[in-house]
Amino acid sequence: MNLNNTPRIEQLRDLLQQGDDLAGHHLVWVKKDAQVMLTRIPKGQKPIWPEQERRDLRMCTEVYQLGKGYVGPEAAADNEWVTGLFNHLVREWPRANQGTAVVHLDTSLGD
Repeated sequence: MNLNNTPRIEQLRDLLQQGDDLAGHHLVWVKKDAQVMLTRIPKGQKPIWPEQERRDLRMCTEVYQLGKGYVGPEAAADNEWVTGLFNHLVREWPRANQGTAVVHLDTSLGD
């Protein structure tokens, strides 16, 4: 899903479905080119803010903790969750794209 190219909620749903909620923590983040990514942080590895590792990071969510249901097939089927995350990403992208600092999204607040 690319936030500059008419993003669709189905694209985000497909991305979230690829995650394995029990395999580790996860992070949804957006590259400078507006591509939305899902990255798994392996079990046992301490979650860190991604700008420490990713120079192309423009925007990211908080780290989604292992086993909390934020990614995977069940999360992707949760229309309220996916819609809220999608709207948050789309709404905040213009601000993130114009700045130089990484924008951290608190998606636990809902939409």
